[in-house]
Amino acid sequence: MGFTLIHLDDCETAGNWTLVRRTLDLQSFGVNLVDLAPGEQIPEHDETKRDQEELFYIVGGSPTLVVDGEDHRVRAGTFARLPRPTAHRGACPRRQPSASVDRHGRATTPARRSRPA
Repeated sequence: MGFTLIHLDDCETAGNWTLVRRTLDLQSFGVNLVDLAPGEQIPEHDETKRDQEELFYIVGGSPTLVVDGEDHRVRAGTFARLPRPTAHRGACPRRQPSASVDRHGRATTPARRSRPA
């Protein structure tokens, strides 16, 4: 059984997106790292057409997550689960940059629940 190890510096990028899924050739879920400079934002979207829910983990900074038109100020260490068809976008209106990990997968495939050992 093979596995892959790769450092962040060696991942494929597109603008301020680190394309983890593409770099690792993940097949069952997506994951990316997004770095937002002050004033930048992720365009509003939802995952209805792709039947996906999303999970954001805020790695650094204090961005605003806009969910169904409502602003939510978040900080590093925050998780946000967005079920479909939630309209959302990420924005970084403050002076410091922010970074988040965006993980997404099929909403209709139940996840196996596990508990830490």
